[in-house]
Amino acid sequence: MGKVIFSFDFEIGWGDITNEAWRRRESNGVYSRLRQVLPDMLKTLDDYEVPVTWATVGAMIEPTQSRDFSYLNEPQSRIVENSISSGKPDTFNGVDLFERVLNARTEHQIACHSYSHIPFDYNGVDGEFVRQDLQRFKQALAQYGITTSKFVFPENTENFYAELLEMGIDKARVPADNFFSNRLLYLLSIAVIPPPTSKESIDNSGVTKHYGSMLFNDVGNPHRIPLLERRVKLGLGNVMSKNHDLHIWAHPFNFSESEPLLKSFKKMISRIAVLRDAGKLQIGLM
Repeated sequence: MGKVIFSFDFEIGWGDITNEAWRRRESNGVYSRLRQVLPDMLKTLDDYEVPVTWATVGAMIEPTQSRDFSYLNEPQSRIVENSISSGKPDTFNGVDLFERVLNARTEHQIACHSYSHIPFDYNGVDGEFVRQDLQRFKQALAQYGITTSKFVFPENTENFYAELLEMGIDKARVPADNFFSNRLLYLLSIAVIPPPTSKESIDNSGVTKHYGSMLFNDVGNPHRIPLLERRVKLGLGNVMSKNHDLHIWAHPFNFSESEPLLKSFKKMISRIAVLRDAGKLQIGLM
């Protein structure tokens, strides 16, 4: 039987640490509004007993006084320090958000989304950087009595699989293969074809690569909602008729950027739970 998988890149402003798009979101109240939106999301997931993999940035879930960026080189450190010193607390401090997830009735899965969210292809990143970054994440998560072996690459930049395995990671979510080099052709393709089937393969390092996922985001344009809903419908059709797996992911702050997206998400969760309860599909974790 095919299954549906949900994962969230749980990062607030850390997700844009290298491009400063967080400043626009902060000025629009996205991160402060997430404090009202996240409980609504979690209630929906609880009501329908739907678990999610929360790929969490380690620095986000530590108190400010506990953060340690001593392993960063000077340019990396400057980017991080300039951001957190000029941003509002809600933009980079997510202890309250993380604790809400941990206190939900539904037992969710926690994955690693790195400690700093500096992508693994960034200037100066090497194997030692990756080891120290993941060690800092493990220490941050250990404060909650949690460990994890699941990983989502920051900015979806794959690299350093051997170091991941060395640091206890055995599965990593990676992007779907994209055969359309032209962005216009790609955008046209998602209007007419189902989302990719989620599959897994073993990297030469021994890490399982979990690939093929659909981003659930209207980019703040409500007119894209029907397209998103159509793609989900096509994907669910494949789950039920072909026993395919469908992996849907998003950033929680996407839902505080767009009320129509949040409404569509809640409707989608309800629909998938009905299909699960009817024995037509399963809901799994990464």
